[in-house]
Amino acid sequence: MSLCPRPPRPVVALFLLGAIGCASTTIAAEFVRIEKVELDELHSVPFRLRRDVTVHVEAEGAGDPEHGDLYAYGWILDRRSRQVVWQLDTDESGRGPGTNYSWKGDLQLPAGDYTAYFAPFTQHYRTIHLFGKDLARIYIKRDGKKPRESKRWGLRLAVDDALVTAVEVQHDPPPVEEVRRFVDLTPMGNDAFESHGFRLPERMRITVYCQGEFADRDRGAVDGGCIMDAETREVVWEFGPDNFKHGGGDSKNKVSREIITLPAGAYVASYATDDSHSHDSWNAPPPHDPDGWGMMLTADSEAQAARIGKYTDADDAARTLVSLIRIGDGRTASIGLTLRKPTRLRVYCIGEHGGHEFVDYGQIDHFGGDNLWSMTEANTRHAGGAQKNRIADEMVQFAPGDYVVSYVTDDSHAWGAWNASPPCDARRWGISLMSPVDLGANDFKTFDPASRSEEGKDTLARLVRVRNSQHLRQRFTMAKPGRVHILALGEGMYSEMHDYGWIEAVPSGQWVWEMTMRNTRHAGGAEKNRIFNGTIMLDAGEYEVHYVTDDSHAWNQWNEEKPTRYDNWGISITPDAR
Repeated sequence: MSLCPRPPRPVVALFLLGAIGCASTTIAAEFVRIEKVELDELHSVPFRLRRDVTVHVEAEGAGDPEHGDLYAYGWILDRRSRQVVWQLDTDESGRGPGTNYSWKGDLQLPAGDYTAYFAPFTQHYRTIHLFGKDLARIYIKRDGKKPRESKRWGLRLAVDDALVTAVEVQHDPPPVEEVRRFVDLTPMGNDAFESHGFRLPERMRITVYCQGEFADRDRGAVDGGCIMDAETREVVWEFGPDNFKHGGGDSKNKVSREIITLPAGAYVASYATDDSHSHDSWNAPPPHDPDGWGMMLTADSEAQAARIGKYTDADDAARTLVSLIRIGDGRTASIGLTLRKPTRLRVYCIGEHGGHEFVDYGQIDHFGGDNLWSMTEANTRHAGGAQKNRIADEMVQFAPGDYVVSYVTDDSHAWGAWNASPPCDARRWGISLMSPVDLGANDFKTFDPASRSEEGKDTLARLVRVRNSQHLRQRFTMAKPGRVHILALGEGMYSEMHDYGWIEAVPSGQWVWEMTMRNTRHAGGAEKNRIFNGTIMLDAGEYEVHYVTDDSHAWNQWNEEKPTRYDNWGISITPDAR
């Protein structure tokens, strides 16, 4: 291969983009040749330089002349520093033929490990800028045919013949060892989540290196990482607009390289991706450091890194009484909890706020009774990631008794299937109850609320798990006047109930109570799910409770999302013990 000389240019500082030296006229030995490239695929050749050398570079790609964006281009990455040492760009390149850009020259490189890349992504996004901000992104889809000039695309690297032994092409290079690195969550593929706990023995400076895909400020980083305090669960660092810049390739590729200081304590670093555009497969021009897609944490010195310990969630498991976590789309989970003495518990719950109300949420109810605790806007804060991620973390006092802890999700944005940036503590999507002190084996126990309900202890009437097109009846007697507790779940829309219950006095048939839209509230899941959970006063005498359903949306025959306490679809009446 002949490399034509070009006028000499001044040598610029090493590791700046496009660092070049004077062109060489010596016959060179080629060690990288990327040509006849496949479209929309990333091509790479790793290599090692055993000594400082001058590398002769010849590259040709293509771009959009109007906007100055390249969609077929090459670059060289220093794998140890994760810095680009050269790239094809429109400013330094010659034009033509057609939309092609070409560059030919010399590059001074020190000994080290490198990778040469070429990315011909003809299907790409064009970003529209206004006043320095990204206003919109338009997907540019080609017809699948190779542009006529694509046969010229490629990247060639060579050294003088006398230096050929200084170059080693690595087809399967070992990872670059960095003894100061104590967290490495790279490379990350599609639909992935990884976390790593660590414990700092003292206040330390940490270098965070994180690459990801940023959608917009509402959805946040759909591929991104964060660091959380393991004890308080507070987010102490998060990948976001305030700490990243363009990471090469498509405008959605972002990179953060930031030094932070953390006090002594336990932390969890985590990284999550959505279902596209990752190290597995790129749907747009990839970043400059494809193999570094993810997050790395590095200490200032090897000695500091050696003192950093490990932390695992098992450290907290002994004091966790209830753990309904990693709840996926379209699910309802519940567990019963019996406490035998007054107990103060930490309620930790992460969910999704849909704009008007919570659509993924947890709640705690007295067994067969009123609500004790629910997720609200007032008792939650931003959980990291997309703005809709919310977290509740507070201490709640429990009296001795039986409780039902529940968690419900809608059909999108939950564990394992995020449609926006997940929260930092994504693995705890759901609800957990933890004790700040060790509890004895006799202080609490868990139970299946559905099985406990079937026991029917102290139940006056129970018509539950009612299916479509039913009209069920059951009689009960009040030996003396008293208050009763009613738990009724049904279906209502606008001003009319479709699945509902009522109570009649016997033998007069007079209605003494009815389930209405006015005296019920949303029961979780679909908007039409309604719940009455309260008490009424009844005189001594005989009564008959009724429950009717229409021809759709009932227990185990849902046509929309089921309610949180779906096993209670129907009506239950118990004496009010308070």
